[in-house]
Amino acid sequence: MYQPFFEDFGPLNLGQVHSFCAELDKLMNHGDYKKAKIYHYCSENPKKKANAAFLMGAYQIIALKKTAKEAWKPFAKETFPNFRDAMKGICSYKCTVNSSDLIPNRFRIA
Repeated sequence: MYQPFFEDFGPLNLGQVHSFCAELDKLMNHGDYKKAKIYHYCSENPKKKANAAFLMGAYQIIALKKTAKEAWKPFAKETFPNFRDAMKGICSYKCTVNSSDLIPNRFRIA
């Protein structure tokens, strides 16, 4: 769960991304779930949906070795709010779920 400082809502920090990816990878590779479908869902809250899409994109890039473009494809028709910095006041930039600065194509964890 993201802990905001002001009006920010994400993206999640690297520790949270790692925990999510490790847990999902453990489920995906567990023998009891080989033939099961695993669903990742969240509320209709746009901010939570943005963080959920970010986590799934990160998992696809890190664990499944997809490119950022491939990971973004299932979410391309969705609309997500822009992430913002944690400072008080007006946010002066746009950082989106599919931003190449947010999910770089070569992002890998060994």
